[in-house]
Amino acid sequence: MSEDRWLIMETLSKYAWGYDENDIKMMGASFTEDGILNMKITSGTVYDPMVGRDAIVKIMGDIRNTQTDQRRHIISNPIFIKLEKNSAEVITFLALTTAENNTVKLVTTGTYRDLMVKGSDGVWRSKQKDLVMDCPF
Repeated sequence: MSEDRWLIMETLSKYAWGYDENDIKMMGASFTEDGILNMKITSGTVYDPMVGRDAIVKIMGDIRNTQTDQRRHIISNPIFIKLEKNSAEVITFLALTTAENNTVKLVTTGTYRDLMVKGSDGVWRSKQKDLVMDCPF
């Protein structure tokens, strides 16, 4: 199952790479067709759940298109709460940076909790991604 750990981390990385490079199709492919993305900020702001890959792609693409800076989602410190043959639960840290006008800044930090499933094609995807940010983004 050590190979599965790497494949899961690659899926999580594709979410970040896809968003940051405005390849929303890549980001969307990290979710199951019926995937769910939940986002909230510890100060209390809770966003409506994004349900289904198409909704996630649409909403996240719209958000990305409003940002003129270069975002970098740095995902680190993975802990596998559960790893079974076709399902996993993994938690990671987020550090989100921005680069604009030759200046790099930390935007926010947070945590992800991903419920992963392995498809019949052997690809791991997020069935549910819960993002809790420490500050607004």
